[in-house]
Amino acid sequence: MTHNRTSGFHKSAFDGATLLKLDIMRHYVREWLPVFLSKRSRPCVNVFDFFAGPGADALGNPGTPLIILGELRKYWQTRPVDPSVKVSLYFSDRDRSHVAELQARVEPFARNQPWGVRVAKLDFGEAFNTYLPLIRDRNSADLVILDQYGFQ
Repeated sequence: MTHNRTSGFHKSAFDGATLLKLDIMRHYVREWLPVFLSKRSRPCVNVFDFFAGPGADALGNPGTPLIILGELRKYWQTRPVDPSVKVSLYFSDRDRSHVAELQARVEPFARNQPWGVRVAKLDFGEAFNTYLPLIRDRNSADLVILDQYGFQ
């Protein structure tokens, strides 16, 4: 099925399949974080979401960026984190309104935290080329999310 960007995916509630996919993502992130944050296996941990969207659906159900931030905050509050590990999150979307909404939703998670968050208006090609040097860096652990909505 092909969707276009004007179909309003984020302006309605996520359907059951999307909620299931997001729950699977939540569990994956929950298991991925300890591998790189509990000990200094890499000095940098980066998470990239190249199709971040506005961060939530019309009912406020969190999308991938807010799930990642929620799991990171929960981990940081309950488990030991090597203080020398630098954590950076990179969320991008090509839609200006999505980026503005996401920035507003991310701000409470980013304020006064030991990790950095960058939200940028970039299409996939721009974002991928911008962040490819970070992804290629052998000193970093990288979670790269490529989950676009529809086909373009």
